Amino acid sequence: MPCILYFLLILSNLLGFRLPLMAEPQTDISTVDFKPREGWNIKSPLKVEPDGRMTLLQDGLGVAWKSVEMDVDEFPMMLAVVTNTLPRERWAITVERGELPTFDVKNEIILIKKFAEEGGFFFHLKKSTGWQGRVKFVISVTVEGHKGDRIVLDNLEAVRLTPASPGTPELCLPETGTALSPLALHFSWCQTTNAVGYDLQMSQQADFTEVKSIEVDPPYLADKLPYLPKDEEMLGPGNWYWRVRGRNIEGRPGDWSKTGEFTLKVPEVKRRPPELAISAAHPLLIFQSGGQSLVSNWESLPEDLKPRVLLRVEEIAPSAIEKVLSTAQKNNIPVLFQASGPHDYYGRTSSRIPLTEIERILKNYPTVKGIYICEQAFRASPEKNRIMMNYAERLIPLAAQYGKLVIWADGHWGRNLWIDVGLNRKLMEVIQEYRSYFVPLWKMNGSLTPLSVHNAIFGLWLSGACDNWGVQPERWYWYEAGFGKLNEQAWFKEGKTEEFPPTFYVQMALLGLSSGASVYSFEPAGDIWGEDGKPTEISQKVTFPFLREAIRQSWIPSREEVFRKICAVYVADEKDSAWSLDYGSLHYIYDGLYGIKHPFQMIPSRGDYHWLPILSKWTPSSVLKPFPVRLDGRRFLSGEEVRRYLREKCKISEGGEAWIAAFGDQAIVMNSRENRDEVQTFELFLKGKTRKISGCLGVNTYLMAQEIEDGLWL
Repeated sequence: MPCILYFLLILSNLLGFRLPLMAEPQTDISTVDFKPREGWNIKSPLKVEPDGRMTLLQDGLGVAWKSVEMDVDEFPMMLAVVTNTLPRERWAITVERGELPTFDVKNEIILIKKFAEEGGFFFHLKKSTGWQGRVKFVISVTVEGHKGDRIVLDNLEAVRLTPASPGTPELCLPETGTALSPLALHFSWCQTTNAVGYDLQMSQQADFTEVKSIEVDPPYLADKLPYLPKDEEMLGPGNWYWRVRGRNIEGRPGDWSKTGEFTLKVPEVKRRPPELAISAAHPLLIFQSGGQSLVSNWESLPEDLKPRVLLRVEEIAPSAIEKVLSTAQKNNIPVLFQASGPHDYYGRTSSRIPLTEIERILKNYPTVKGIYICEQAFRASPEKNRIMMNYAERLIPLAAQYGKLVIWADGHWGRNLWIDVGLNRKLMEVIQEYRSYFVPLWKMNGSLTPLSVHNAIFGLWLSGACDNWGVQPERWYWYEAGFGKLNEQAWFKEGKTEEFPPTFYVQMALLGLSSGASVYSFEPAGDIWGEDGKPTEISQKVTFPFLREAIRQSWIPSREEVFRKICAVYVADEKDSAWSLDYGSLHYIYDGLYGIKHPFQMIPSRGDYHWLPILSKWTPSSVLKPFPVRLDGRRFLSGEEVRRYLREKCKISEGGEAWIAAFGDQAIVMNSRENRDEVQTFELFLKGKTRKISGCLGVNTYLMAQEIEDGLWL
């Protein structure tokens, strides 16, 4: 039988990625820019590229260094921003007195050292070295790990600070006179001159005779410094006063700010009915958009899809937020507002929108149907993790007070984030209580351990912790997985997005559809909309027709249909939190179950046992009871041993080389090699008039089959 071949639409300049507009700086901070993207001397095996990437060319330790001269009394602290780490390497910033490096660890002074952590960092130079006055020294960046490991050094500066008294901070949020939910308590103030730390005071007396005090040491000098209180620092209902003062490098405080005043008021209704009804029969579609083209994007959408669509918007500058949301409100365009991620900072602006501001948006803009957060997996330090988890724990019930959704799109970039979510008992209790308001998304640009992302999110849904889950197909996967032209594969984040085959959008979506996903989100915007704001050829010939047909044919299976396909489950505990490129504790299970062929594999090589849900350790026993087969990675020593065990416990109904997912009267067959020119056979057994379908599929092709009353729909 001839293979089913699809013509691929390879289109260039379709990428519409855009950084949000920057907020204007609130305070002029004087710095020395070390120009992190140029002028480095190299000690092998490190390669430094013009975009700031520092990549190891072989296993070991590489060093980039440059000689500088400056007054460390005048510039005693430093700023750095590191992004795009491959989560296996250690990186450090060190200094050594003199004009040339000795490469002797005895002479080096470590200013900051991290394991696979990215973000903004604010750290001591003078205090760490003991130097005084004008000094000639070598500043070095070291990367240690395996071939292909890298960091991107986006920023490296020295900051002018003096022993003089800090300036007086200007309060930002909560604004004076504001009434807000206790869940929305989230402070922010403007960075002020000479301050390296702050004292925050809160009181129910205007004269602060009884106070709650918090010392805040910002991790980075953002223009506006947000502070999300810890659980034990949260305030009760009532009228509150607050103020802030800075502390200089010697720890001496400056003057208190003006006093702010706000009221915390418990809402009369804990939650309103969800404004959006999402289900397998009524899926939600999300398309990335932008302020410039929001109206034209909405107006050009096909009318049959519009009732199911939200347009996702992302802005962080206050003026830009107001502009795009006012446009949406004026034109009655339902939008999903992005509140956090993917990076901590854009320039000096924090990307995480304070919860106080989120509540104001939900109050003032009814056309905002939900809040979107993404790529939180990078928040690896204990404090960043605390903020991430607390933010989610409060955002979900806050949105529910207004009947809105919270959609969290993420992957496993160096941490098993969705397994960690399942291990967080408090967050899991929030998710379960507000299951109709919370939707986890598999963010499919992430090429690092993608199958465990699917399994952990899928497990949340299958166990009943949330009512819906979804996928977010992205062209960026091609870049992260290192794919180029057909049969080409480099390393992590070395791919060529212009070689992405548009039909792969459907393949990614089908991985979610086969396991009950009812939310489908797409980016980048440039693959959805053209320069005229209207749908691209990819939208018109690939994405929209697939979505339309999947809805019309009722392709998305229910939880009950999927439940019947599952033989084995995996209940995660703390050992499974440790991330590894080979899936760590799940390595042998995934090798046996899915047939792993390369580190960034997204499509399973085999579908014999459908999908393996990863369940939270807090999953009720009543949910676990129907699953007699509970896999434990510690009991197997090879993938073949896993397969022998599953053959004894579970039934295999399909055959061949292609990946097959069958449920009810429907089946999906897909070539499992993402970018390898390999023909794969398949054999699919049906229960209706058509008893069997067999054949072969070429690369980037798929087959959808459905038994209907008078025959077979393909």
